[in-house]
Amino acid sequence: MSSLTFLRLSCCGLLGNFPTGMFQLPKLQLLELSYNPDLIGYLPSFYWSSPLKYFGVLNTGFFGEIPTSIGNLDYHLLLQTSPN
Repeated sequence: MSSLTFLRLSCCGLLGNFPTGMFQLPKLQLLELSYNPDLIGYLPSFYWSSPLKYFGVLNTGFFGEIPTSIGNLDYHLLLQTSPN
């Protein structure tokens, strides 16, 4: 999984806690999890070396505040969330 760059898992019935370790994949640029209402999680602290550019969690159970460390990213991150 260390070479994974894009992961799209929208509308596929994911449920439970999303593993925050996925955010530490060294080449992950796109993570799309939208429309999995039974999937819960939160945004962890981000690191300078994270290549993540897009993170979609529309209609999921993701919660919490956006960490201030999101400003540490080398790239602009498009964060797509539900209006909760």
